[in-house]
Amino acid sequence: MRVNENKDFVDGQLYTVVNYIYWILMSSILFIVTNIAFAFILFVSVAALQQKAIPVFIIFMALAIASLPMGPSFTALFTVMDKVIKRSDVAVVSDFFRGYRRNFGKSILAWSIVLFFLTLAMVNYYIIIQTGTAEFLIFPIFLLTAFLLCANFYIFPLISKYYLSTKDTFRLALYFSLKEFKVTLLILVATILVGIMFFMFPSILFIVAPGLLALIIQFLVRHPLSVVQAKVKEVEING
Repeated sequence: MRVNENKDFVDGQLYTVVNYIYWILMSSILFIVTNIAFAFILFVSVAALQQKAIPVFIIFMALAIASLPMGPSFTALFTVMDKVIKRSDVAVVSDFFRGYRRNFGKSILAWSIVLFFLTLAMVNYYIIIQTGTAEFLIFPIFLLTAFLLCANFYIFPLISKYYLSTKDTFRLALYFSLKEFKVTLLILVATILVGIMFFMFPSILFIVAPGLLALIIQFLVRHPLSVVQAKVKEVEING
């Protein structure tokens, strides 16, 4: 009897592990497919930089424009990972494209805003380095970039779960990135670790990094975002 119970336990654990591997792998592949234009331009840009055939500024702007579809893809990833964390029925492909279509406009707008400020920061940094002037602005630029990236960890999980205005989404994301500093710091550490692993094992991490990182972020922000869920329920009851 005990042997059978142990076998059932092992089989159950193995089934869960296989499911998680499938969810991470499949969602990562869908993320890459929906951003194939960016992947292609990135590949061309690396070759162009090695040959010094195209100016860095043009390459940077081309990558920024090609990355616009990442907004809906981020939201779609978190739509899938939210179901994974809740352990509800997960249909990766349908859940991914449902989140992609449902939040397309809001995700494009949010990512465009983030991208605009990131591009502005990087362009200013590039100009400062090239000209050697106003170097005192380098630290504020890095600070702004880091703060924006931290807020970004909350923006797309919020879009994937709640019908909020873009203004409220950014306001809550900025609020959580500061109030839940430990969570934000853990996400930063996880992002850096995944980045290091990517450079160590690029061929493997290329097809698992998006889903793996999204799962980690969704797991870490689940408690902070539960506050929003409670407020939404309260408004629905009172309304």
